[in-house]
Amino acid sequence: MEYVYSALLLHTAGKPVDEAGVKKILEAAGIK
Repeated sequence: MEYVYSALLLHTAGKPVDEAGVKKILEAAGIK
């Protein structure tokens, strides 16, 4: 579920939804 939220966050911010962006968000949130 955290992947879905990170993709939504990237999309809302106007950033490309890609693996690097998702990894950055998950690391910043302390997940993984």
